[in-house]
Amino acid sequence: MSIYKKLQEARILLQNTQLKKSGHNKFAGYYYFELGDFLPEIQNICSKLGLCGMVSFTPEMAYLNIHDTEDGSFTTFTSPMSSAALKGCHDVQNLGAVQTYLRRYLWVNAFEIVEHDALDATLGAEDKPAKTYTANKPQPVAKVGVTPDPKPPVKPAPATVPAKAMPSEWIVTPNADKGTPEWILAMTEGITTIL
Repeated sequence: MSIYKKLQEARILLQNTQLKKSGHNKFAGYYYFELGDFLPEIQNICSKLGLCGMVSFTPEMAYLNIHDTEDGSFTTFTSPMSSAALKGCHDVQNLGAVQTYLRRYLWVNAFEIVEHDALDATLGAEDKPAKTYTANKPQPVAKVGVTPDPKPPVKPAPATVPAKAMPSEWIVTPNADKGTPEWILAMTEGITTIL
């Protein structure tokens, strides 16, 4: 059996398992597969079919070679290298983060793992009509025969307030020259604008 036939069979076997998404993007509100959610199952399937995946890195590229353990053939999946600048982490921790993410993306690519929620959470947001919010604060009712309070009258809230459009995607470029991270300033400005 060829490496491609084995890989396709492995994809079908993985597709028929009940994988659970344990990763949660709280900001965008969707769940995603972490490496540990699918890699153990992939390793079991590969072992049964005579496949072995090997991940390696160069300064420019990340590689996933899937080898046929019976005839020695292999197929390769690649991704350009990237970088990470996690706050409070040293260079080795940032390198580890990059390698973990790239391993995840290489396996997702090789095994055609689809994550609909990440796409669904961000697509079409600009096509939706703006929401309106109704003020539910009860207004004081005048009672007959009661002297009104000497306080000045309170201006009633409008019946509806249109919600301001919130961007579905924030693009923030870090600037090391500033004391406060730029993404914090952008988020604060966005929240202030919405309120």
